[in-house]
Amino acid sequence: MAGEMVVDGYEALRAHLTDIVASGKIRAQMAVEREKVRTYWEMGQVLHGYLLDAPYEHGAHVVARLSGDLRIGRRTVCGIMEFYEKFPG
Repeated sequence: MAGEMVVDGYEALRAHLTDIVASGKIRAQMAVEREKVRTYWEMGQVLHGYLLDAPYEHGAHVVARLSGDLRIGRRTVCGIMEFYEKFPG
C-alpha cells in the first residue's frame, strides 16, 4: 500500500511538472514572437526612412541586395516594410 502511494504521488508530481514545462514552452514561444514583431517593425522603420526619397528602381535593388545579404526572402523584406507602413507606431 505504501508503494502505491509513492506511485500515485509520483504520477501527480510528473503531471504537475509536465504542465509547468508546457507552460514555460508557451511563454518562451510568445516571447520569441514578440521579439520577432519588434525586430521586423524596427527593420521596417529603418528601411522606410532609407527608401523614403529613393526612386522605385533603387528600392527594388536595395530589397534584392538585402534579401541576399541578410539571408531572408524578398517577400519577407517587402512584408517587413509593409508591416511598418501599416503600423507606423
